[in-house]
Amino acid sequence: MVLLDGIGAQGSVFNVSMRAPAAVKAECVRQLREMTGLADMSTLGVVPSRDVGGDLASLVTRDESRVGVKPFLVETGALKGAADGFALHAPTTFDNLVKVLRAMQVGKPLLLEGSPGVGKTTLVSTLARVAGHRLVRINLSDQTDLMDLFGTDLPVDDGFAWCDAPFLQALKRGDWVLLDEINLASQSVLEGLNSCLDHRGTVYISELDREFVLSPGFRLFAAQNPLGQGGGRKGLPRSFVNRFTQVFMDELHRDDLHIICNGVYGAHESIAHVLEFNWRMHQATMERREFGSSGAPWEFNLRDVSRFMELALSPSMLENGPKPVDAFVAMLYEQRMRTRSDRHHVRALFRSVFGRDLPSRTPTLHITEDTVQVGHSVLQRRCTATPTRLRALGGQLTYAESLMTCIEKRWMAILVGVAGAGKTALVRWLASVTGNRLVEFAMNAGVDTSELLGGFEQVDVQRHRSRLVEQVSELVDRLVELCEFGSDVRVQAAAHACALLQQVRRADRDALSAVIAQIVLIARESQTESMTDSLGELITAVEQASQAFGVLEAAGRFEWVDGVLVEALERGQWLLLDRANLCSASVLDRLNGLLEPNGVLYVNEDPKRTTPVVPHPEFRIIMAVDPQHGELSRAMRNRGIEICMLPSDNDECLVGDQMAVARSLGVGRELSAAVRGAEPTLTALVQTAVHAAERVQRGFPAWVDEATDSPVIMPAVHPGPLNAAVAVAAWQAQLVEFASQYVPEGVDSCVWPQR
Repeated sequence: MVLLDGIGAQGSVFNVSMRAPAAVKAECVRQLREMTGLADMSTLGVVPSRDVGGDLASLVTRDESRVGVKPFLVETGALKGAADGFALHAPTTFDNLVKVLRAMQVGKPLLLEGSPGVGKTTLVSTLARVAGHRLVRINLSDQTDLMDLFGTDLPVDDGFAWCDAPFLQALKRGDWVLLDEINLASQSVLEGLNSCLDHRGTVYISELDREFVLSPGFRLFAAQNPLGQGGGRKGLPRSFVNRFTQVFMDELHRDDLHIICNGVYGAHESIAHVLEFNWRMHQATMERREFGSSGAPWEFNLRDVSRFMELALSPSMLENGPKPVDAFVAMLYEQRMRTRSDRHHVRALFRSVFGRDLPSRTPTLHITEDTVQVGHSVLQRRCTATPTRLRALGGQLTYAESLMTCIEKRWMAILVGVAGAGKTALVRWLASVTGNRLVEFAMNAGVDTSELLGGFEQVDVQRHRSRLVEQVSELVDRLVELCEFGSDVRVQAAAHACALLQQVRRADRDALSAVIAQIVLIARESQTESMTDSLGELITAVEQASQAFGVLEAAGRFEWVDGVLVEALERGQWLLLDRANLCSASVLDRLNGLLEPNGVLYVNEDPKRTTPVVPHPEFRIIMAVDPQHGELSRAMRNRGIEICMLPSDNDECLVGDQMAVARSLGVGRELSAAVRGAEPTLTALVQTAVHAAERVQRGFPAWVDEATDSPVIMPAVHPGPLNAAVAVAAWQAQLVEFASQYVPEGVDSCVWPQR
């Protein structure tokens, strides 16, 4: 049966057949029943649980020393076993659990394979918690080296010293280890693991000239998505696969999803319709391929249903009841499609399932002192919100509403669109209007994990000084916000702190600590009971950073410097990964654990970071993708909300957006004539407007009128304080002087637009 559980996985001996894995396994079970003469094989976990019936969750037993589903039990660990919210009572989930428990009886490492969203990592994590074992999860990529698993010599205070990596630490303690995305690892890493996968059960570290034996209780799991999922995945060598017990994880069926949703979200009137709609979307796009070819392949699984139900049950800040279901379908399904034709198919499918049309609406924008509202989405504004030249265009409000919903739910948003569609501008506008700090990082083919997570660098005094000044500036800004409407004494104290901040920026290293001490003293004296929580952490952080900077020694020393992702995680910033599809997919797959619900980031490369990085409550991650340069991996796309930004099909809205961009750059209504007959991107509009404004400011023709083939001058931007008449005369004089250079040959005069 252990061999049969691997049917469908890479390298299985039964994969020679063109039949579906389930059909091949059913035939093998029938032959096995005839050979053994056993009429009832359900006690061995052979018959699918949906044919057995009963309360499946009650079949999971635990005593003082063992846990599992009889007769497949595993030893418990030293930790206290905890029940988990994982839906083990769903038939397919229970079958997958039995497969894993049965494979663990062999004593070899396990290799789990299945599509994204099937629950490979979650199942192993749940089993580890129930059994009382500590699970160490390590995300592999093509840039992972053996030193990331076993350890290496790293800089310490007085030189270099050997530091064990997480894999070696778990091996010594006897923990469980999950190597996620193992088919992304390089050949050298796979070969380095051979000795601990076979009968030897040892790891030899050449740098230490020592051999480490696997501790009792140590278990190794490996997980991978199928080879056809792309994203840099490659087939594992057969000699390497033979060291594992393979388990193919079955995908969840509709009845599984229904049981899981009822158990997690309770009986909800929309569950049946949502499951039916999700199932039909999968059939129409992935099986019958009726639409959705642009951007395919798609994943419609439990993650989509869970997001839908979470939105359906979340209270609305604008109404007493929940939000309308129609908005969720548009966000999770319709806006994912890349063409208008595909979106029409989604609307037709919605009509056939829900019995009504999916309404077409343009959300409204409403900004108050405390909130930003676009349609049904509302975000709180922070005190640090600042005015911006960026505009909220009518054609982007629909996508802004979906982006705000992702921000509210702490989901990763994946903005998809051609260059100039306004992806980055939309994120910048939303961050500015809500007062959140946005960090932009442009990805390219040369980006590796060290640029996101960090690495060792030589100690730089200027880098520490800049970081300290930034922390002091943050403290002063917060103090000004809290004292702005206070008493005169507190306002004067805040003003004094601002003056001292200017001294901090100019002070040398010897005088820096004294000036910072004055600012800290002012902050402490200005504190009230309502400010204790908001200022206390900042004051403590500034004091610690100032003390560390005072004793900093830079000569010949190295230190760990956090990357842009880790800094954003800890400081609560928004991180925009622009052109995310240009970098290697294996680099982004390192973030899979972070993008799970309640996910954390393991920075195994930092020896002093013994615990995972827990995201700050205000942290958000957004990716911008141009599909002309490729796609993200299916695993990454499945963990985010795809929002494809298509140009508006409303002519009035398009013209209005053109005029908004034109007026913000000093160009009048003539801009629409310059770009008529096409669907210009925002970048094209901005470039056209800037070009026209610069020419008009110099007194030259903005562009040539197509009807008369004559240069057209638009006096929309008046130079200096001159009135219109003087400006016209000045521009005409300049044109006469430079006519030979700037007026096309054969044109006798310039034509002014009629006003």
